[in-house]
Amino acid sequence: MAFLKFPELPTELRQKIWRLCLPHRIVELEMPDDEVFMGNPENSGGCLLSPTSRVNSRPPAITRVCHESRMVALEHGGLLVDDDQIKSELRDVSPFGLSMAPVVWVDRRRNVVHLNWWGIYDADYNRCMDPVPLWLAAADRSQGASLTAPLFEVDLKDGPYDSLVRDRTLLVCLRIVSIHAPLQPAVESGLFGLLGEERVTLVDAADTERKEQYRAFWEKHGRRPDLNPYRFFDKWCQQNEWAQEKVEGLELMWLLSRWFKVKSSVPSAATVWKKQPSDSDDETWPARLEFMEPMEIMKYWTPNRKHPWVRDTHTSLPKIRPTVMFRLCTHEQDEDLVGRKALTISWSLQSDLGTSVTAPVGQSHQLSHAL
Repeated sequence: MAFLKFPELPTELRQKIWRLCLPHRIVELEMPDDEVFMGNPENSGGCLLSPTSRVNSRPPAITRVCHESRMVALEHGGLLVDDDQIKSELRDVSPFGLSMAPVVWVDRRRNVVHLNWWGIYDADYNRCMDPVPLWLAAADRSQGASLTAPLFEVDLKDGPYDSLVRDRTLLVCLRIVSIHAPLQPAVESGLFGLLGEERVTLVDAADTERKEQYRAFWEKHGRRPDLNPYRFFDKWCQQNEWAQEKVEGLELMWLLSRWFKVKSSVPSAATVWKKQPSDSDDETWPARLEFMEPMEIMKYWTPNRKHPWVRDTHTSLPKIRPTVMFRLCTHEQDEDLVGRKALTISWSLQSDLGTSVTAPVGQSHQLSHAL
């Protein structure tokens, strides 16, 4: 049913309504490399992640409704390539992996910028260049920075990024859960945004209540069989200790990385690490410590938090907020991806032209067409 009185509302109220329609997205600078992520069943579960990334990067639906709604969307949003302050960064890193940066829509007040890339991408993309400075520059113009756990654990701690990430708060994605479900119930659930435009979401890894909401949605509307969400909800949904253990492990790896670089110059170096009680009388460090898993290291040694070097180094580390990424995968239903009939959202509002509006969700539009 159309709301025929909408054009008669005060301008400020209409604009407020349009703003409520804007998505709060996790904006990916590039599509996940399906070959990299599909190799890890804990993450993709064999799902192609790139179609969801394409849909999630589009300009919001209200850019295609009317002039007034489009102007509201452009207040703080636009294509990343149109930001003059990061054009040089784009030139320096393009291309990297499956970069979408030039055509990604970013809303500075509502979006978090996420980077899927990590060093293993270089094995597949000979022209792959370092996108971290671009990612951080884009994050500075949005509501935060998110990244994959491998990037934080492997590449970020060993690269020339110390000054760039020092004292930052970083959202670190520990698990990726792809939920295959139709769009309409996803819109009605509210878990993927008011209009279903938040196809990629991040949830605090310790937020059991929120994770249970996604579980309930998947159990009611999700495709079967689907091992990726099944494994996550069965093993990790009610548990929160795993996330804290992972954070401690990531912090330990960063601490070790810095320790090996400066240990010869650290005062009272012998007291930096405390030996854990164990059955072994061996007082030496375990062999090949640099290559051991964090949990294995902590069986033997733990950092001495009272030591000045440990205290100062730990304070300067990036602050980690562990998250779980939920992705709504509807490409089996969307027309522009598999040729089925397009899903539409029928707006119960009147445009400023006085006609009712139906906004296609599955149809791809260039921003130039919208303008």
